[in-house]
Amino acid sequence: MTFRAATAGPRGLVAVILGVVVITFGAQLAWADTYTVRDGDTLSGVAQRLGVPVGALATANGLDDPDFIVSGRVLKVPSPLGSVTEYEVRPGDTLWDISSSVGVPVGQLAAANGLDDPDWVPAGRVLTVPRGGTTLGRAAAPATTAAATGGGSGAGVGTSGRYTVRSGDALSDIAWRAGVPVSQLAAANGITDPSFLAVGQVLTLPPAWDCPVPGASFVNDYAYVRPDGSGRHEGVDLFASRGTPIVAPVGGTVQQYPNPSGGLAVQLYGRDGNRYYFAHLDRYGEGGAVSRGAVIGYVGTTGDARATSPHLHFEIHPGGGAATTNPYPALVSAC
Repeated sequence: MTFRAATAGPRGLVAVILGVVVITFGAQLAWADTYTVRDGDTLSGVAQRLGVPVGALATANGLDDPDFIVSGRVLKVPSPLGSVTEYEVRPGDTLWDISSSVGVPVGQLAAANGLDDPDWVPAGRVLTVPRGGTTLGRAAAPATTAAATGGGSGAGVGTSGRYTVRSGDALSDIAWRAGVPVSQLAAANGITDPSFLAVGQVLTLPPAWDCPVPGASFVNDYAYVRPDGSGRHEGVDLFASRGTPIVAPVGGTVQQYPNPSGGLAVQLYGRDGNRYYFAHLDRYGEGGAVSRGAVIGYVGTTGDARATSPHLHFEIHPGGGAATTNPYPALVSAC
């Protein structure tokens, strides 16, 4: 048995048909309401009025283009089996992955669990998934996304930028693409309610980059011809005492990359779409999935740097390609 309830909204009466529709959400079954699309509706507007994430609403209805919905279409509206569910964090999980799987914005998930840094969540912790999410055993990792500032092409590396809100955007999605915590993005723009964004609103994006070796000394030696004539210097050398910690400028995945010239070296596949190379390490630090600011190594003289002062050779490979971006401007800004 169904009944029709009418409520007042910005465009007049909004009809919501409540029924016994059941949908599959992840590995669980969840009850759902339905909503009939009216002229002028947008998916983000419908999601906001009904209190569900845009992504979850799009997924439940197989919508590839959240900017386009047809008037008269009946949408399935996900709703929870209970008020809260739980998720146990496993090694390699990030809050962004978990958020994508349970259908709850990153900011909301972080707030519900008192997490100040969405880039880091300890394995084994049991998270509370707020109303609207589902319980899953393991989150599926999302595809790597270039930063909203254009970081995938090397533009805007280590600098602030601007982003114009589009229909269907969520603050957590923008923060993910820009590589900054939701709380930092909200604070930079005076946003007190992360669930509400206006289409056309221009956001200031904070710098999404940390200095790899805080306190190091360096000069702009990018593209200098090497003394032995073997080619050009593709990075910048940061000089510091042996054993000084080297940190990840962005969150991503660290892989050890020992080689004859670089000695103990690592590659960081950044979540901003860029690849970063660190050479001449004295020893390794954290590996695998890391957050921005994680210690991934220590300054040394391994490889062909044995006759030099301890330093880090640092390269930026925009989009994962060649080292075509000079790290110096980003280093000046961040260090």
